[in-house]
Amino acid sequence: MNYRRTLIAGLVGVAALTLAAQDATPIQRVLLENSTETYKSVAKVDQTLKSPIGDFPITITSNTTYLLKTGKVDTTKGTAAVEMTSTIDSIDGGDSPLSSGLSNKKPGPIVQTGTIDKLGHLALEAPTGKQDATVNVFLGVTGGLESSIFVELPNHPVKVGDTWDIVVPKSTFTGDDDQKITAKLTGSQTVDGHDAWTVDLSGTINIKFDSGSVPVPQAGSDTLSKTHIIAKGVNTLKGTGTIDKATGKTLTLDTSGSMNTAIELPDEGVNAQGTGTITTSIKLQS
Repeated sequence: MNYRRTLIAGLVGVAALTLAAQDATPIQRVLLENSTETYKSVAKVDQTLKSPIGDFPITITSNTTYLLKTGKVDTTKGTAAVEMTSTIDSIDGGDSPLSSGLSNKKPGPIVQTGTIDKLGHLALEAPTGKQDATVNVFLGVTGGLESSIFVELPNHPVKVGDTWDIVVPKSTFTGDDDQKITAKLTGSQTVDGHDAWTVDLSGTINIKFDSGSVPVPQAGSDTLSKTHIIAKGVNTLKGTGTIDKATGKTLTLDTSGSMNTAIELPDEGVNAQGTGTITTSIKLQS
């Protein structure tokens, strides 16, 4: 009798441990050689600059296409060579005198090469050659945040409720140091026929931008792109992404941020405090 109870208890314990182990799931991206992905992004900025000479609104809506081409896969390193082409399809600067000149601009595409790994981490080289002034100003205003198109995956198995860090790489728009935000696996849902994980994002990102440090071919004709801008501040970020369970691809990523930025226009001797919001919505097209 005692033997049977011991055996049953042992089997129950093994089953419980097995179920617990299965509860945590690895989430990885499938690296497919010679494949392409297209993402569409809509970013909206609504910011007010408060200065001693008055308040100045900045309202910008942009539509951007990201084309990711995956080349040779290195199975030993778990990485693949990639080429990312970012094209701003349209910019609407609204009625603000500071941003209206950006409307209907068609800056050329930005092409970057680098690698992607199984966690969906993109390591891209800086664009070669001089960049368009409009692009530089727009990225400076937004802190470069609309260019984060993937949810970076955890480097260990996770279950619903678990969290992990996502690295925000240092850049021209966020300063000299890598930063981190927090991801949390919150559940699953169906997205356009795909069985997907749901991930919440939260954290703060420091903004550090100096338009004078970025080479451009020539200043644009609009007020904003001709202005030397130095910006330092913080973006408080939250959002939700969905990840295809079969491939590890980001299917959707919606974020919103609350910006608080000190802005200096050194050539004009103007200092201002910028507050406002930025929202982005990114979706895999194919």
